[in-house]
Amino acid sequence: MQAPVVQLSELTKNLGSYRAVDDLTLTVPRGSMSGVVGPNGAGKTTTLSMATLRPDGGRVEILGHDVWRDPARAKSLIGVLPDGLRTFDRLSGRELLRHTGLLHGVDVIDVARRSDQLLDALGLDEAADKIVAEYSAGMTKKIGLACAFIHAPRVWARVWARGSSSRRCPNCSRRSTPEPCDALTGASRHARDCMGTHR
Repeated sequence: MQAPVVQLSELTKNLGSYRAVDDLTLTVPRGSMSGVVGPNGAGKTTTLSMATLRPDGGRVEILGHDVWRDPARAKSLIGVLPDGLRTFDRLSGRELLRHTGLLHGVDVIDVARRSDQLLDALGLDEAADKIVAEYSAGMTKKIGLACAFIHAPRVWARVWARGSSSRRCPNCSRRSTPEPCDALTGASRHARDCMGTHR
């Protein structure tokens, strides 16, 4: 039996005296899109953040890999796009993708190939050598999305601000859930399992 995409087991997180997540168990099966919704302060973003924020109790597994016992492998499987992400905007789009890919340990040749695919899929090929600081808001969202996919993650996590216009896929006009468009998933090869939350 294959391990689920995400397995949260008895997850607990305290922020000071406030219990943000209380004994949460959640299974996200393969091939699915899952959303976490609720009022402000319910612990949605804190739950997803426990891929990098150590819980006070419980366990997080990504495709069977424990995030805290095998962090490098578990985190290599995830592509994350937070809302309002700051980037190294003095780099060109192509340079930013190269920088991000190398930080993820992707081979230089693969970084170049994937960069070309993602830039083309997102319509950024003509702006690839322009610095990101000169990008429009929409282009900046697209290059952030490309960075989230440069290492061909198996799982994609997206955090939206409530009411954010970025709930629409940056590459097409149709209303979008956390699932990226077909061109983007084709370029990134693997990411078909998605989780999302609003904050």
